Amino acid sequence: MLLSQRSPVFFFLAVWSKRLRRIAQWHCDGRSYALERRGTMLPFRIKEHSSRLLRSYDGIDRQLQINKVHNLKCAVARLNGIVIKPGEVFSFYRLIGWPNRYTGYRPGVERHPCTGWR
Repeated sequence: MLLSQRSPVFFFLAVWSKRLRRIAQWHCDGRSYALERRGTMLPFRIKEHSSRLLRSYDGIDRQLQINKVHNLKCAVARLNGIVIKPGEVFSFYRLIGWPNRYTGYRPGVERHPCTGWR
């Protein structure tokens, strides 16, 4: 068992360590990241997907699932219109940012290594 799975404190430190390494990589690796946004839709759709967002799970609060849908809408708003040019890198985490209440996200269903589903 990993140390980060034994205690919430170690999990917290592991998450922040990963975040800080990712930020350092963005600034030091010399890559060009996709950041340009276009307001107009492109003329072709290559892929479309749909899935049920609200499901019935035993023991999981329905409001957390509603919040999950809200969080997906927040994420899609940040991704919609991004243009990836040749040679650019698409970074999901750089475009989404940190999902917290200050950036519009709400508590949702998540899998925590220490405590399980919550």
